[in-house]
Amino acid sequence: MKQELSKEESKNLPGKSQDKNEAQEIVGEIHKAAIVETVKSSEEVQKKVVDQAKKSIENELEALEYENTTRKQRTAYDANKEACRNYGIDDSVPTWQVRLMKVGSGFWFVIYFLFASITIAPINTFFKGINAFIKNNYIVFIFAVIAYLLIVVGIPLIISQYG
Repeated sequence: MKQELSKEESKNLPGKSQDKNEAQEIVGEIHKAAIVETVKSSEEVQKKVVDQAKKSIENELEALEYENTTRKQRTAYDANKEACRNYGIDDSVPTWQVRLMKVGSGFWFVIYFLFASITIAPINTFFKGINAFIKNNYIVFIFAVIAYLLIVVGIPLIISQYG
């Protein structure tokens, strides 16, 4: 009579695949030990390992410096996003460029402010004031523009006639 083994029991029996795995592990451990011994005994290999370690450290430091520079540029861009967008820049750029765009944007804001103080702001003020009494926006806008033109054009004409 043949006695059959269960799967669990057959796994525990020595076989080709188990022997192959053990052989690979033993060879792997011997290989690691040989590498360690070679590094310990060979000054040339030690120098190469130290040189490579220095290069790795330099690369990591350069990567950190680049990341810090990028983060600084992104922060400067975020702080001056509107100035950068005025010049069509939608991403972080070097900090000196952000400062330049900030100055240019400030210049154009002064120009806009002077222009708006003479044209847009008075009409807008009239529009809001008249809009409280008249609910039709078109009539209010026309009335505000007429009132503004009477003030801007009418007062200088009166001064020139009687002055």
